[in-house]
Amino acid sequence: MTAQITARPTRPDGKAAGRSRLVPGLLMVPPLLLFGALVLAVALFVYRAFAPGVTGESGVVEAIGAGALDSFYWAAMLRTVLVSLGAAILSCLISLLVASALVMVDRRAVTAATMALLFSPLVVSMAVRGYGWLLILDQPPVARSLDAAGSLLGFLGVTPGLLATVLVLAHAMMPITAFPLIGRMREIHGLQVNRAARDLGAGAARVFLRVTVPLAAPTALRVGGLAFGLAMGAFGIPAIIGRGRVQVVSELVYQNLLAVDWPTAFVRLAVLLLVTAVVVTPMFALAKRLGLRTAPRREKAA
Repeated sequence: MTAQITARPTRPDGKAAGRSRLVPGLLMVPPLLLFGALVLAVALFVYRAFAPGVTGESGVVEAIGAGALDSFYWAAMLRTVLVSLGAAILSCLISLLVASALVMVDRRAVTAATMALLFSPLVVSMAVRGYGWLLILDQPPVARSLDAAGSLLGFLGVTPGLLATVLVLAHAMMPITAFPLIGRMREIHGLQVNRAARDLGAGAARVFLRVTVPLAAPTALRVGGLAFGLAMGAFGIPAIIGRGRVQVVSELVYQNLLAVDWPTAFVRLAVLLLVTAVVVTPMFALAKRLGLRTAPRREKAA
């Protein structure tokens, strides 16, 4: 007869427990300091924006009355929304095609090289990327193609500079849209639904449009909304690629800040955030609804 010995869990002593709580607290100090500095900067910005102006009223009220939201601003807002939407849609489309191709090829070397190329916009300076793109866009074949596209879409107010800005912004958003879509495409490939559709006689194009795209739509909407929000605040790329001919809201705000016009800058930024929320919120709501619809249904246990 053998006695069964059970090990009792050892409790950490007071010093070890205190040390285990101290380390996470120390790690939280730098992000808390950064967050506090951000909150302080925003609070100071709001205080200066709402400070009484020349007439004694709030600076924001005076800025609105002085034309902070004039027709020129709304034209820049419309241009900003169009550029951001175009960049988000183009980036999602390219990312979806790249993700599909990587899943179909399924080669580690190809996947690693593609991942490195997709990640490159995050490790290269925005100015270097912008001026590098200028060298490409100034090549005669590329310039002629942009001019032709601008002529075809000229009735919509589209110019070659605006198209070039959309293209470069889409490239900048590729790391945000590509990596989640690549992960989602791998999940779809693991479900074997594409193979089942092909076994039932569906062609490659029909499988992609009727099976792959609906399953990847929730992820595409989420990353597209994130890319749109980031593109709405983009400053460097529109300034470099647009060469002063593609005025976006961020450039107007920058000019107000240079002129120390805090109230006008605050009003224009607030409206920019509001417009961004109005566009992004339905995208995330639709992504949630589509995600619930395309999620696999679990049968109830008997």
